[in-house]
Amino acid sequence: MTKNLSTIFIVLLLLFLIGLKIKSGAKSSYAVDSLIEQVSLYYPELPEKYQKAIKNNDSTFYCATIENPVSRELIIIKNTPENIEKNNNFDLIIFYDKSLKKTKIKNGTPVVYRYKNKTYGILKKHLPLTYIQKIIIKQKKWADTINQPFSQLPPTDLKKITLSNTGTKKIPNPYLPLFTNALNNYHIKHLPYSYSKENNKLYQVFTDLDNYIKQENQTIGTLNNFSDLSKIIDKQTQEPLKILKFEGKNQEKATALINQYIDGKKNLTEVFDISKLNVFTALKKLFSDNCNQPFFLIYNPKNNILEPFFSYSDCLGELFTTVKQPKVKNYVYLENYLKSLHEITLINIDNLIENNKNLKNELQLINQFYTDKIFNEDILKLNQTVIRKSLDLKKMLITELVNITPQQIYLQITNLSNFPVSISGLNFKNKKILNINRTIAGKSSDTLIEILPKNFENLFVRKKSKNTGFQLYKDIYKMRISYGLLGFSPEYKDEIIPYVQNEKLNKEDLFRNPIEIEKNPDIKIDKKNKIISLNNNKIILTNALRIPQGYIFKLNNGNEIDIKDGGKIISFSPLQFEGSQKNPIRIYSSDEKGQGLVVFADGQKSKLQYVIFDKLSNPEHGYWNVSGAITFYESPVELNHVSFLNNASEDALNIVRTSFIMKYCDFKNTQSDAFDGDFVNGELNDCRFINSGNDAVDVSGSDISLNKVLINKTGDKGLSAGEKSIMKVKNLSILNGEIGVASKDLSTILIDYILIKNTKLAFTAFQKKPEFGPSKIIVKKADLKNIEKLYLIENNSVLSIEGKEVETIKNVKSKMYGVEFGVSSKVTRNKNRKK
Repeated sequence: MTKNLSTIFIVLLLLFLIGLKIKSGAKSSYAVDSLIEQVSLYYPELPEKYQKAIKNNDSTFYCATIENPVSRELIIIKNTPENIEKNNNFDLIIFYDKSLKKTKIKNGTPVVYRYKNKTYGILKKHLPLTYIQKIIIKQKKWADTINQPFSQLPPTDLKKITLSNTGTKKIPNPYLPLFTNALNNYHIKHLPYSYSKENNKLYQVFTDLDNYIKQENQTIGTLNNFSDLSKIIDKQTQEPLKILKFEGKNQEKATALINQYIDGKKNLTEVFDISKLNVFTALKKLFSDNCNQPFFLIYNPKNNILEPFFSYSDCLGELFTTVKQPKVKNYVYLENYLKSLHEITLINIDNLIENNKNLKNELQLINQFYTDKIFNEDILKLNQTVIRKSLDLKKMLITELVNITPQQIYLQITNLSNFPVSISGLNFKNKKILNINRTIAGKSSDTLIEILPKNFENLFVRKKSKNTGFQLYKDIYKMRISYGLLGFSPEYKDEIIPYVQNEKLNKEDLFRNPIEIEKNPDIKIDKKNKIISLNNNKIILTNALRIPQGYIFKLNNGNEIDIKDGGKIISFSPLQFEGSQKNPIRIYSSDEKGQGLVVFADGQKSKLQYVIFDKLSNPEHGYWNVSGAITFYESPVELNHVSFLNNASEDALNIVRTSFIMKYCDFKNTQSDAFDGDFVNGELNDCRFINSGNDAVDVSGSDISLNKVLINKTGDKGLSAGEKSIMKVKNLSILNGEIGVASKDLSTILIDYILIKNTKLAFTAFQKKPEFGPSKIIVKKADLKNIEKLYLIENNSVLSIEGKEVETIKNVKSKMYGVEFGVSSKVTRNKNRKK
């Protein structure tokens, strides 16, 4: 049981162990140590019931016992558990009265908690409700004995427990009393049970189903399992009575109900009490009844309807890790099921236990005979948490733009959750601009084609340029899809990805027209080796060059591509650009009207060395575009001696949802951001950022490292980390800029050494977006020269310089983005170019 409980906390333990491994293997690792410190802040707070057991100034193992109304716990505690992973094998010897039982906690996984700025590793073991004389705990160099650890329990009051020898005998399940009590609360019928003692063994005794039908004058139908019921609900069978057989007085009426439903003469709610049916299945999920056992329906003659009926289960009281996708497809049923699951998450487990007056007596009786049949309320609470999290649809929808015209928008929506999702509308700047009524089934995708309102173009007003019109690279990021669980009000709003990679619609645009690269005289195709290259050392490109999937796009020493008049490169294959120091590859725009390069290589790695990108803008086609002059989308890349010069786009280089390595790369004279990374991991080594219009390095949802990086002259921020990013920095120089280092929205920046010189604001940390939280900057050593203002740190955020935390203020965001510090990205991005 302890092992099962431990799996729920595996993520916390892995974070803890990884931190220890890194720490033990590094000789000089202030950044890593700081990271461990920061991670520890996110351990859960020590539950109140354990707080009294904590001893101060004690670094050794110690133990305590905790007694609740219907459960007992032995806990083993380690203060500041630096090596808890090496000390988790204990011998546990329990003396029950005059008998001896030996139990091992083998490879027990501790749960790490935080309490009063310290961490504690806690290993727990639930024990039976019976007399325990003493407990001996042993672990290599440590041992402890607890004498009479729990209060003596009074003898079980047999008057409160029905004893019988008639019926089907089962080994007792300690969760059955609470489960049947919960069924009674919802007026759901079940087989009555009692207890029987034979040959010093205890049994739970159930009335035989046939006898119950006769004695109670009931009509009950039997299915092999719930899947058979789902076939009837979804009308996947025309002969339901072959899989559902009724017994009892009213079997003809019950049979008629099923036939009328299959024939369409009655609807679902006229045949089944779906409220009780769904509460029943939700309660079984709470108690983790995952056995593939028969499913029963009972006929209610008062309402002429079928209700659920419970007989027995071997699987009550087990943990589960996810709520699986319901097998039923009927949306009326599913809507009610989701509401029932939500209702179950609101149950107070402690109150449910407290209101069952006979539970303690039954558990004592069971534990007198079976010390391994232990009731553990934590299992129910953890299962309840799993259900609650499964109903949280945040980040469970992927919405991708397929195409947009002034009249229509095409969206591909993928529902990653297990439940149906209702799409309710399209929003722009938190205002609904389009009502949508569509349901997407769990674990499925669908394409929405919606007619846009006539005033759609007028929603996008450009006050400075005095014009209107939807511009994808600006406006798509302000649009959201609103949605919620089927039957619930829409509570989520998700972003729209500005392009889709695997769309099946055959629309006339760059992504759906057949690629006829064979007709291009400038291109050489080696079909045997799957290589596409240039026929001439230099080509001029005035249209879209599209590289199909399944090849390598290869350029060699001295190759040049002059992109003019709106030309662009879109590659669905990885790049292999191999220039040299004397003869680099050059991709540029001599008329400054050429667009750049987008790579959709579907996870295949590109390699570029000695390449110069110069005077390029972001690729666009109709309503489709991207923000980077050079973009790698879900396509890993290694860049060595690559230069990004004089770009005229929002980002000189944009890498999305992938990994990267950059060495000896230069970014010079970028219009807005130099490098923008979205949900990436990677490293920058020996790179230079000179004269960036906005940010030099801007990442969100990413984990990156920087070493020996120079940033000189930025219009806004040198480093910017947002949306839970982690930056690890060594040997960084930031000169002549507006803002040195900015950490936003639960991001952490760990710095070994940094030089900041001639800069308006050195450090800032704050919360920008309401769905995130405060941020951190930890600096081991800083050399700060000619700084106008050292820091602006928002309340709850942290800046620690050389071990000292600085004071904080309110509402830092209001001072950023060109108000007092930095420059708004609107000022730098998308400046007018030559037409």
